[in-house]
Amino acid sequence: MAQSFDRAIAQLYRDYLELLNAFGDFRKLLREAGADMALRRRLVGAPEQVLLERGIRLPDNTEIEFLVNTPHRLHLILPPIADKALLVATSNPVKRAIVRACSDAAYRASLINEPSQAFAREKCEMPEAVEVSVREMPNDKLLVVLPEHPNAAFGEQTHHLTNGAVKEIPRGLSLEWQGSNLIAAGRIDAITAPALRRELERARLDVDLVLAGVTFLSSAGLGALLAGQKSLLAQDCHLRLVDVPEAVCTILETVGFIDLFEIIDRESQKPNGTDSNHFAQLFLKASTCTRAYGRLRPHEAISVSFSDVQQARQRIGNLVLVTPITYSEKLSAITDCRLYLKLENLQMTGAYKERGAFSKSLRLSEQEKRAGIVTSSAGNHAQAVAYAAKRIGIPATIVMPETTPLSKVQGTQAFGASIVLHGDNYDAAFQRAKELQQQQGYTFVHAFDDPDVIAGQGTIGLELLEQNPYLDIIVVPIGGGGLISGIAVAIKEINPKIRIIGVEAAAMPGMYTSLSAGKVTTISSRSSIAEGIAVATVGSLTFPIVQKYVDDIVTVTEEEIANAILLLLEQEKTLVEGAGSVGFAALCNQKIQGVSGKNVAVIVSGGNIDLNILSKILERGRLKDGRLTHLKVILPDKPGSLVELSALLAGHHANVLQIIHERSFSQANLGEVQVSFTLETKGHQHVQEIFTSLAEKGFHLITA
Repeated sequence: MAQSFDRAIAQLYRDYLELLNAFGDFRKLLREAGADMALRRRLVGAPEQVLLERGIRLPDNTEIEFLVNTPHRLHLILPPIADKALLVATSNPVKRAIVRACSDAAYRASLINEPSQAFAREKCEMPEAVEVSVREMPNDKLLVVLPEHPNAAFGEQTHHLTNGAVKEIPRGLSLEWQGSNLIAAGRIDAITAPALRRELERARLDVDLVLAGVTFLSSAGLGALLAGQKSLLAQDCHLRLVDVPEAVCTILETVGFIDLFEIIDRESQKPNGTDSNHFAQLFLKASTCTRAYGRLRPHEAISVSFSDVQQARQRIGNLVLVTPITYSEKLSAITDCRLYLKLENLQMTGAYKERGAFSKSLRLSEQEKRAGIVTSSAGNHAQAVAYAAKRIGIPATIVMPETTPLSKVQGTQAFGASIVLHGDNYDAAFQRAKELQQQQGYTFVHAFDDPDVIAGQGTIGLELLEQNPYLDIIVVPIGGGGLISGIAVAIKEINPKIRIIGVEAAAMPGMYTSLSAGKVTTISSRSSIAEGIAVATVGSLTFPIVQKYVDDIVTVTEEEIANAILLLLEQEKTLVEGAGSVGFAALCNQKIQGVSGKNVAVIVSGGNIDLNILSKILERGRLKDGRLTHLKVILPDKPGSLVELSALLAGHHANVLQIIHERSFSQANLGEVQVSFTLETKGHQHVQEIFTSLAEKGFHLITA
């Protein structure tokens, strides 16, 4: 019934504007006021001045008053006489009541004094939270009603806040409207704060935020309060904090925000229904609201909970960067979705790994810290552990294969770690690290198969929900599974509707193979551009988490990875390593279904790439993109032949990067020479045009 009432009011606004058609300037002013809050306030406060500025003249001896509707107060104006424009057959119950009041004096008095009952006679039920004010239009005064929302003036449905519990609130918080009171219970943290902010920003009236049931207020919660206050002030409304617990007041004082809010202690003036029993019910709802568990496998223990991820975020605090999530218009056009990049390559060590390293290291006892930590790695994990150990003040030993590039060895040493070079591969380095753990009493920090490490990586998920709670899909690289496991726990426990998609290199699909087999399965090692996720055996702890939460896993080829690195560098000026580019590679090669028009976040997990490898990757990417091509041509071995061919290539604006003459080791006959060209071209179509032109001119092309 409330919706039909809203539609009736919207129709009434349309009719109201039609009555003003003869006054074009005045009607234009009303439309502007519908979208300009400052103009609305001026019209209410000093209407004559605004009309004078606009050159709008009223009849002599006529005053004007502007009234503004709010979600909880609706103004209706009765014309002094029966207006012909109103006296028509109508199914609109509100309009029907006004028409009846124009000819029925008794009903008119009833409508003014008891509007709810009068509307009920016309079978029009008003929402309980809406108070209707009905006034008569005096002969010497013009009353003008401005709609509560700009769209209402254009015939769209008006919006009213309804009493009762707010739906779609993350677990941990309960919100409930009671008139203009918004009652909160539970925690206002990074996960729940966006919901509070949304409710405050959609309000169009003075709000009393009752905080008596709030047990925790984080920096994100403070941000929600400030944003809500700013939004309300812009509408000439106010936010007051009511029944504020001492702990919350202490937080406000500590951060210097206590003077920014009007705080009222009204223990004896709580809204109806907010007694101790009611707060207990709100607490219960905050802790047990509906949640989904995905593909639950009861026989498999999950090592990391959402609470673990929250605690990890509190531990690492300001030790790691809250990386930005940036929208890319260019890449969105390429991938047919609204694409956001979570730039973990901006961390101090150039990758997300330091989140897990800090999370694990900060959980150590004082004795374990004094003994030190050890790990085995030749990449991002090594530098992350060394960096975390330096910041915390823990001795660190990093075991690396003897084949590790010197730049990575020096980069890790720069953070103060002791480096041990051992063996020809990671497995040998891993075994040596475990030996040192036993011999020296070190704590081993695993790269991915550790609950504290997984929880640390999951803090990325919390940031994503806070930075953009409207995401539909999150695309995550998979190696051993630590990153995607942590993110999946954080995301799925709050919003199970968000799809989590993992991406692996086709050369090393360890997790995909294990999921297909239904158990952790070791695959043969192969080299890959995405060496950071080239893992032969996924984690025993990460595997069941991926089974439970991850919606799908796709793979990308080496050429697709190379092309993704090239596109990110060219289009976004973002340098990304192979493992960090696989998510975008999957999107731009249409490996993920159902992304069209969706909000998609890609985790750019790292940017540590060797310059020599980068050079090769860029070359491979250019080959795949048709911007670099190799050409072999048989020419007569006589003066002028090469000049003719070079002129043709120049005519097509192809840049010659390299040219080689081959006589002895070629397919050329006596009297001929084979010439190989490396050309810089503009794309596949450009290459085809060159090949076609060469064939038309009679040049002998070698295609294989």
